[in-house]
Amino acid sequence: MIALDILLADSRSLALPKNLAATLSASSQARLTHISTDLRRRQFLLGRWLMAQAAERTLANIEEGSDYPIFTGEPERHASISHSGPYIAVIVSQGMRCGLDIEYPIRQRNWLSLAERAFSASETAWINNAGAELQTERFHRIWTLREAAFKAGLLDSVVGKESVFDPVQERHIDNWHWRYLQHAGIHISVVGKQAFEASVQEIRTMALL
Repeated sequence: MIALDILLADSRSLALPKNLAATLSASSQARLTHISTDLRRRQFLLGRWLMAQAAERTLANIEEGSDYPIFTGEPERHASISHSGPYIAVIVSQGMRCGLDIEYPIRQRNWLSLAERAFSASETAWINNAGAELQTERFHRIWTLREAAFKAGLLDSVVGKESVFDPVQERHIDNWHWRYLQHAGIHISVVGKQAFEASVQEIRTMALL
């Protein structure tokens, strides 16, 4: 079974080197020039840096693809990046495209109301049948599942499909693989077409892995 590491970082606690942008590939530097806010620039740089660390590559080895960043000359190596609030997460896989999504709910919201707009009736009922605290988990379990499956390229499994989650069995629908984790209040889903295990590695310094 494939073992995958989710690299997770809190952007508030990491000091990015001043010359980090200069070490990006030409396509990533060009992409960075179109990002105007400091927060989004920081997220972009940290996401590419984590991607390079996860694959034991340099930032110069990462190019900007049409939809997502890719590794130069390595079509079988894939990466998925997600960010929520101050957190950035990256997963890299070989020979299988994975999708990663994280959600860090900073404030309590009406999760049931959001579910009624975004989820199927059965999924919404499953959320409604839980207490207020558990509603948060159930909502994000389904939300991150949908987002991660989309990023994994499983479009037919999520786009235009009413239900992606079976509340009775508390598992996804269709023949693919999903792992849901929680880490420090962050909801995390990873989806792929092959069986895998996933674990979280929190990055606290900019030192090389």
